[in-house]
Amino acid sequence: MDELNRLVAEGNEEQALTPEEQAKFVEWPAILDCLENKIFPAVADLATFQEYLIISLYCLMPPLRLDYAEMKVVATEPEKPEGNYMVMAKKPYILLTQYKTARRYGHQRIEVPKKLVAILKEWRSMQDTDHLLVSPASNLPMPPWELGQTIIKVFEKHLNKSVGVNVLRHSYITWMRRDDLAPKKSNDLAKAMLHTPGMSQLYRRTD
Repeated sequence: MDELNRLVAEGNEEQALTPEEQAKFVEWPAILDCLENKIFPAVADLATFQEYLIISLYCLMPPLRLDYAEMKVVATEPEKPEGNYMVMAKKPYILLTQYKTARRYGHQRIEVPKKLVAILKEWRSMQDTDHLLVSPASNLPMPPWELGQTIIKVFEKHLNKSVGVNVLRHSYITWMRRDDLAPKKSNDLAKAMLHTPGMSQLYRRTD
């Protein structure tokens, strides 16, 4: 009963795909193909490079929610962190302290893969600000609503589908769970997505 109550409580935190989102669903390999063969070749200026960076953040590692919005960039981890950070240390990592399930998981440190590190370093050489993402119109830190809308806009432009963060997360989990996972791999996937193994099973798309 305790486990059921926990799953119900977490189910209130996570949204299943709506019928409209089901219609927008794209398989994960097609999303990766779009990143490499459509979004990357379209880079022509700061705005389109930031779009490439944003989609890379969601495709080159397990997709988070809108936690990159207003994320600060620092060289070393603050002693008393408040917020979310891209820590550009010798081995860059993401430090999350404010996110949807922080009360359950606490502070999270997520290693950044090498390919994404290279993109981040190139972006930082072009746009040296205190925050990872900026609003092109104001040059101020990009708020969550704008990050969500930017993701949708990019996929509308390159895939003709309004793929948002929720669809990306479902697509990734569906692909990762296309075969039965051993308990350890299931737990690892859930941890990467910052929810429980039971929620990970419920979160994937079913036909």
